[in-house]
Parts: sequence; structure tokens; C-alpha cells
Amino acid sequence: MLSLRQVSVTLEGTEVVSDVSLDLPDGQVLAVLGPSGSGKSTLLRAVAGLEDASGEIGWDGRSLAGVPTHRRGFALMFQDGQLFDHLTVGGNVGYPLRLRRVRGNALRHRVAELLELVGLGGYAGRRPATLSGGERQRVALARALAVEPRLLLLDEPLSALDAGLRERLAGDLRRILTESGTTALLVTHDHDEAFAVADRLAVLRAGRLVQEGTIGEVWRAPVDADTALFLGYARVLTGAAAVRLLTTAGLPAAPEVALRRSALVVDPAGALEATVVSARMTPDQMRLVVDLDGVGPLDAVAAPDVHAGPGDRVRLRLEVSRLAAIDVP
Repeated sequence: MLSLRQVSVTLEGTEVVSDVSLDLPDGQVLAVLGPSGSGKSTLLRAVAGLEDASGEIGWDGRSLAGVPTHRRGFALMFQDGQLFDHLTVGGNVGYPLRLRRVRGNALRHRVAELLELVGLGGYAGRRPATLSGGERQRVALARALAVEPRLLLLDEPLSALDAGLRERLAGDLRRILTESGTTALLVTHDHDEAFAVADRLAVLRAGRLVQEGTIGEVWRAPVDADTALFLGYARVLTGAAAVRLLTTAGLPAAPEVALRRSALVVDPAGALEATVVSARMTPDQMRLVVDLDGVGPLDAVAAPDVHAGPGDRVRLRLEVSRLAAIDVP
């Protein structure tokens, strides 16, 4: 497996990665999640051997210090795919195999196998210029998997795609990595992409590792308010507001609580009371902003058949699965 121990990277006199320690077991996908400038891509480049780093980067218990990039047995896939436009799809996928002197039927069989894996069977003769953005990324993925790398390094592989395509391709990427048994390190700023693709999550902020665990562990218990908001929680209540919300709903008090946009639901039997500030209909639900008694403005949702407008009084229930209590040291 991949192991990082107190890895730091300094660029132009500035430490951009600081004392990061992580493990990535064989066959799993680890997503390093962080905003722009958090150091996540620099960390990936250090693992690849493209940046000098202090600390220890190891594979199966052996240090990779001094091992050049091309001898690490890793493959990299970048956000733009970096396909060779003068080659066909089959030529692109087969390129790393030809470098390893794979020829003839063995080459054609492996290329066909990889294109089937990524959902592009029959595309071998196409040119990259004729493909959509999602198809180009699938070709790039097939090429990266061609030599069965010990570790696949993915640097924001879906960020150049539109939101709908990114969501669909994230699910396909998860399937492809699982079916091929590939160990992968993914860096991304998109929490939805990380949740869809990875087994484990590491949150990086200002070059430091702030939290690591399974997707469920990190989502259910973010380490602090900044992490909760970055993971997609809509609001974080603190102090008296957090205590009042939780205790009124019959839950244990906590100094901070993170709420998803759908944590409060209009329900005539709910224990919480509020005044509607604004309401907006979407195809599947009504989205509200409410002034919760004793707490203040919060997001809420209601079924499409609920008629609630500004000034109306409503009762709300709190969905426990859509909040996270944060323990403050």
C-alpha cells in the first residue's frame, strides 16, 4: 500500500504541504479533498516523484526516496486528459503498451478490453477531435489503466466537464476502478465527486491534513465548522442557537451543529416553530427560508403540495440524518 509519513513540500520558499501522514490500502480509492491552493495537487505530484518532498513516501513498506517517476509503477491522469490528437483512440490507449513492446494481437486485444471497460467499445478507430469531453476522459482513463499501474493518480479528472456529465462520469469512474481492482489517489475540490468515487476521504486545508476517514465517518462527524461547510453542509449554528435547536428537537446538546439545506422539514407534528421568510418551488420540493423561533434564519424544505408563503407560521421537524453535531475542543 501507499504510505505517507510527515510529508512536506516547499515551493519557492513557501511550505505548501505540511506534515501530511496518510495510508492508502491496496484496492481502495482515497480522495484528497480541498479548495484551490490547499496543496492537494502538490501532494499528488510529490507521490508521483514530480516534486521534492521531505518526510517519507513509501510503497509496500519500501521507501520511494530517489526512485524516479518512471520507475515507480504509477500512472497519472490529468483534468485535460492530454490525448495525442494525431493518434486514433486505439493508438492513444495502446501507446504505453507499445513503449513496453506489446505488439500484434496482444496489443489489439488489450486495447479492445480497455475500451470495453470504459464504455467505448468500437471507438478504436475514432480521432480524439471527434469525441465529447466525457469520452476523451474515458480514453485517458483507459490509457492510464493500460499497463495495470500499482497506483493510479487522478488530478481533478472531471473538473473540466459540465455538472451533469461530471456526476454521471463520477459513477462510471467508481465502477471502472472497482472492476479493475485499481488502487487510486484522487485529488479534487468537489465533495460530490469525492463521495461518488472514493472509499476514504482526506481533507486538506492550507497544506495541512485536518481530517481523514471513511466517507461516512467524515460526513457524519466533520472535525470543525470550516470542514462541514466545505463538505456541503449549508449552515453551522454555534452556542445557544445550536443548543436550542438540538434540545427543542429532543437531541443531546452540542456546542456546534452543521445543517444540510434539507435538515428542517415542514411537518404539522414537528416540535419546532418558525415564520416563513421566503419560498421557492423546485420540481421536487418547496425550498424555504424560515425564521426559527429563538434561533433565527435557516433553510427548510416542504413537500410540493404544501402551501406556505412569507409571513406564514409553520411547524418543523429536524431530520437527524441531515445534521452533524460538532465537538469543539
